[in-house]
Amino acid sequence: MKKWGIPVLIEEIENFDETKETYDSFRAAAYLLQTLGIVYVWPAEYLNELKKLLDSAIITLEKMIDPPDENWAYLDMGGDREKLIQNVKEQISVLQERRKALV
Repeated sequence: MKKWGIPVLIEEIENFDETKETYDSFRAAAYLLQTLGIVYVWPAEYLNELKKLLDSAIITLEKMIDPPDENWAYLDMGGDREKLIQNVKEQISVLQERRKALV
């Protein structure tokens, strides 16, 4: 059975592997998390996973713009490096706000 919905988002964030260079799909999942990751919007059946997902997404995005080793090649994929960094920082900021809103 093919997965869809929130389980796909959870799987993308939890199973991210920097060596596979699936940065675009990870950022898309992180965007959905920043959009839906509000207690009043996030599905109740997955509420217990929200904090962990937000933390994981923030950590991964931080590594994308400040690579801990050569396996993290997001900034080498082309485009305006400064713009990429700024866009990811903005995404991190929104996710951090979502995380702070959780008790």
